[in-house]
Amino acid sequence: MQGTEAIWLQNSTAPSISDSFRGNDLAHKIVVTLSAGLSLCGASVIIGTFIAWEDFRSVSRKILVYISMADFLIAAGNLLGFWIHHAQLSSKNDFFNKLCEGQSFVTSTASLWSFFWTVYLAIFLYMVVVKKQRMIAEKSMTIFHFFAWGIPLALVGTALGFQKLSTRPDSKYTSGWCWVPSDMGPSDQALWILVLGKAWEIAAYVLIFVFFFTLKYHIRKVLYNTGHLQSQNSVENAWKAEKRLTFVPVVFVLLRMWGTIRFVLYTYGGLRPSSWFTRALLYLHGIGDNSQGSANFLLFCLFTERFQSHVNNFAHSVVFNCREACSYSKTKSVRFQDEEEMICSTQETRLIEKDDSHKTYEAC
Repeated sequence: MQGTEAIWLQNSTAPSISDSFRGNDLAHKIVVTLSAGLSLCGASVIIGTFIAWEDFRSVSRKILVYISMADFLIAAGNLLGFWIHHAQLSSKNDFFNKLCEGQSFVTSTASLWSFFWTVYLAIFLYMVVVKKQRMIAEKSMTIFHFFAWGIPLALVGTALGFQKLSTRPDSKYTSGWCWVPSDMGPSDQALWILVLGKAWEIAAYVLIFVFFFTLKYHIRKVLYNTGHLQSQNSVENAWKAEKRLTFVPVVFVLLRMWGTIRFVLYTYGGLRPSSWFTRALLYLHGIGDNSQGSANFLLFCLFTERFQSHVNNFAHSVVFNCREACSYSKTKSVRFQDEEEMICSTQETRLIEKDDSHKTYEAC
């Protein structure tokens, strides 16, 4: 234990990674801002399609919307905290400190919401597909609302009450936004890092892998045993769903693991802040923590036939309406020209009757 404390104290007294970059790393700004922006767009599309398209309003999609709401807050909060970092480098205003603390509260809570609801999505699909207990799974939504929203709020609210949320951005355990204060004691800091994210994140890794791969195994087993009794279209759709289920836990872990790796290495590995490996982990952490919304959009929207069908129908309707509008405009223009010709002809006739033929040209 003393060795661990010594390593931690040595790391805490070493120059922070934020001191190495001092907010002047353009590549870091680009990757964090771009990944957060794409995640905001992806989460917004998932929420928007749930509202706009009635056939997207299933229980599993509703859970995905809850995850997307959390991912939206994570990306927005991290982006805000990241740029607060650069504003604080040139300003000592207390307003930024309060804003940083508020961002830490929002993103910490939203991260836990995302973990809880992602795990529950895996549990829900397992109960519906493997256990054939849809009614029980849907009724358990009420209970899970209490736990998935309530526990994160209670934990982060407690941290806020004990002043364990950072008022200054730090790039040691984040990629430049606010989270846990860096000036706490080593054991105290480790405790709050685990309580406010890492312990729940690691638990989510394990549970998501277990439930999704159990679900994947069940689908594959059913297809092998009864595939010859089903239509070719049904079998193809089932295989596509089975493949997509493989990506869900893999993508989740690939995106979130960089922060966990940095936490372990800084705590126990004596990671040097100025190394190229540290810089690479910093970038990957900034991309991964802010990309869950865009990843879910790709997995559950863009690569699904239902979403593609809706987009195609929408595109066809837009093209059709444009053609109708253009056709109506041309018809109206022809009618207007015909009316002008009729008026001109009438005026010409009247002028001829008056023997004022030289005015005919002027009237037309």
